[in-house]
Amino acid sequence: MECVNCTACIDACDTIMDKVGRPRGLIRFASLNNIERGEKQRFTKRMLLYTVVLSALVSLFLFLVFTRAAVETTFLRAPGALFQQTAEGRIDNIYTVKVINKTSRDLPVEFKIENLSGSLRVMSPGQFIVPKEKLAQTSVIIELDPKQLTGPATKLEIGIYSGGKLLETVKTAFVGPR
Repeated sequence: MECVNCTACIDACDTIMDKVGRPRGLIRFASLNNIERGEKQRFTKRMLLYTVVLSALVSLFLFLVFTRAAVETTFLRAPGALFQQTAEGRIDNIYTVKVINKTSRDLPVEFKIENLSGSLRVMSPGQFIVPKEKLAQTSVIIELDPKQLTGPATKLEIGIYSGGKLLETVKTAFVGPR
């Protein structure tokens, strides 16, 4: 396909061809058959297929970039830690939390238990802030009333909030007595 939109490019190529003693029009998108027969490049079904596939891939990439989550959180029980019973008779578990901030600004993060009533304490001093484009890690202690436990492992849903807005919900297990 010749560059029909840019006559300056065609003129520049023709000038170069004149300087090296070659015929004009050799620098273009064309097959050998097009050059020998003097035909213009046709837009074939294969070109259409490649255009459609490339457009679909670019669209998918843009969709994934613009709809990705602002944070990615991993909420795991601390290795080797069992549940503990407090003096008030409540059960607590300790968790290790890793939060990846995918935004270009620092995010103050809060954690809330979504599906049960209980207390959640973050073990970092002050407010837990995840630096922009970085990973932050802390420990969290969750306390529940033994009456809320549904067996040796109770399903918990933890909401990750920033500025009162829910960013993500993470599921984990709360271990209690059998």
